[in-house]
Amino acid sequence: MTGEKLGWFRLASHLHSPIQLVKKRTSSTDFVDWIVYLNEEPNRFNPLFMYIAQLTAELRRSWVTSAHAKKVKTEDFIIKFVDKKEVVKQKAKASKKAWFGFLGMNKTKV
Repeated sequence: MTGEKLGWFRLASHLHSPIQLVKKRTSSTDFVDWIVYLNEEPNRFNPLFMYIAQLTAELRRSWVTSAHAKKVKTEDFIIKFVDKKEVVKQKAKASKKAWFGFLGMNKTKV
């Protein structure tokens, strides 16, 4: 399931209401705003997640030498959720960069 249908299911699930009721009470503008909100929600600041990341970073720091302990950052343990399309774009960009480097070509000249 993808697209608008998935959006309606996500919104109905978030509001704990039947889909038909949500569709009747939600304008198209509100629906778009809700989808933007629901897509951004996983990456919003969450104190519990930050606390767990800090604990994990401290635990990791205790396992490495003191020289490497400074390199361990709390931010490294916070998961960022991204759209699949963005991941594909990032992988394609990295692949192109690797191939241009392997072939000794300057990307700006191509």
